[in-house]
Amino acid sequence: MPAPTSKHSPAASASSEQRILDLRSELAEHDEDLAAAWAANRDLMAQLHR
Repeated sequence: MPAPTSKHSPAASASSEQRILDLRSELAEHDEDLAAAWAANRDLMAQLHR
């Protein structure tokens, strides 16, 4: 069984850094989705008010 990693070990640090990168990527994807939804909403509202 592998030795437990402390939160200050290089493995834990690398894992934390990877988690941060993963979350930033996920956030960027959600930002893109939100921007697309806003654009679609604007278009639909414009069509509704023509």
